[in-house]
Amino acid sequence: MKLTLGKLAAIVLAAATIAYGLVEFRGPNGYTGLMQKREEVRRLERENQKLKEDIDRLSKRVDKLKTDPAAQELEIRKQLGLVKQGETVYVLQDSKKPAASAPAEASR
Repeated sequence: MKLTLGKLAAIVLAAATIAYGLVEFRGPNGYTGLMQKREEVRRLERENQKLKEDIDRLSKRVDKLKTDPAAQELEIRKQLGLVKQGETVYVLQDSKKPAASAPAEASR
């Protein structure tokens, strides 16, 4: 079998093309990179859906606070710690936090 310059060039070109294809296929922009990007897209879509649900929930709450006087009163009382006359308020302490002691009152 006689190897001519043309055949040798074709073989070298074919080998270089195959090597380039393998490098590109396995590189950061190849198949692995594509799969990583697809997974990131799926993750971002899930996060986006969660954020849309939060926005919907908060929008409904805002609408309720705009239109429902009972909800307005409850929110104001909760934020400002207001109590109606004759109501009894019970304050429950978190079991993880130690009870706050008042050293100034203890020294009196």
